[in-house]
Amino acid sequence: MASQTPVQNDMADITALSGNIVVETFDDSNSEYADSFDTTTLKSSILVYVYENGRRYHPYHGGQYPLPNDEYTNSEQIIYSLDMYHHICTLLLDGRLFLSPLDNPQRILDIGTGTGVWALDAAKTYPSAEVIGIDLSPIHPVCQQTVRFEIGGAENDWTFPPVHCQPGGYIELVEAQAGAKSDDNTIPEGAAILKLFDHWQAGAQKLGLNLIDGEKLKKWAVDAGFEDVQLYTFKQPWDAWPADKNFKTLGRCMLMNCETELMAYSLAIFTRVLGMSQEDAEKVCDLALGDVRNRKMHIYNYHWHVIARKPLVDKK
Repeated sequence: MASQTPVQNDMADITALSGNIVVETFDDSNSEYADSFDTTTLKSSILVYVYENGRRYHPYHGGQYPLPNDEYTNSEQIIYSLDMYHHICTLLLDGRLFLSPLDNPQRILDIGTGTGVWALDAAKTYPSAEVIGIDLSPIHPVCQQTVRFEIGGAENDWTFPPVHCQPGGYIELVEAQAGAKSDDNTIPEGAAILKLFDHWQAGAQKLGLNLIDGEKLKKWAVDAGFEDVQLYTFKQPWDAWPADKNFKTLGRCMLMNCETELMAYSLAIFTRVLGMSQEDAEKVCDLALGDVRNRKMHIYNYHWHVIARKPLVDKK
C-alpha cells in the first residue's frame, strides 16, 4: 500500500471520477465482466443468530443489520464481495485510504468496519498507529497486533465520544447512495432496479431510518461543530458500459458487488419489514440484477466522502 498523500496536494485524479460518464458504444453481445460504549466482546450471546429465508442474521439490537451472517456470507464469495467494495473505494480515491490531509495518523477509529480490510490496510500503511474497528457483526479476521476489533453499535452511548478526536483531528464520513441514476434517461420508468430501491425506501421508513446522502453528512458535520467541512461526490457506474477505462474498471467491480449484495442486503428488509414472501423478494432482486446487467441502461449511483476537522480551540 502506497503512503497516504495529503488531500490538498493532488485532487486531479480524484475529481476526475466525479464528472460526466461517457458511454462506450456496444453491440448486443454480453458484458465483459465518553462513558459506556456497548463494546460487546465475542461472547456466546453475540453468536446467537436469527434464521430467516434460509439465511442466518445476528440478533444484536433487534436485527438492525440487514446483511446475513452465515456460512454463505462468510464464504469466499461474499467476503470477496465485501472486500471488493474496499477496492472500489481505493479506486475512487486513486489508491488512498482516505481524503483527510493527514501524513502519519497515530490513532484511527474505523466505524462500521465490516470485514476489517480497511482497518488492516490502515495498520499496514501506518504501522505505528493504533487502529480500532467496530461493527455490529462479528466477521472480522484474526489480525495483527496493532489492530483491535470490537462488536458494538455506533448509535449507542459509547467509549469513543468526540473527545477521542483530538483538536485538529479529522473525521471522514463515507456513504453510498441507495438508489440508481442515469445521465441519459436510459432507466425507464417502472424499471425493476427502481422498484427495488422503492422497496428499500419503504422498509427504511417502517424502521424509522433515513437513507443518507452527501448533503446530510455535510450538515451533520457542520452542526457538530467541525470546521473545514468538505463534500466530495463520486459516480459509481454499474457494469462496464463507460468508455473511460477507470470508470469501466469501477463498473466491472460494481457489477460483481451487485451480483451478491443486492440479494444479501434486500432479503431481510423485504421479508422481515415489508412482509414479502421469500419467493417474491428473490424475484424483485433477480429482476433488478437483470437491469444492472443490461448495458443499454447506463446505471450509476453516487458515493460521498465528507471530511471535517475538529477545531483547535473549543468554542463552547
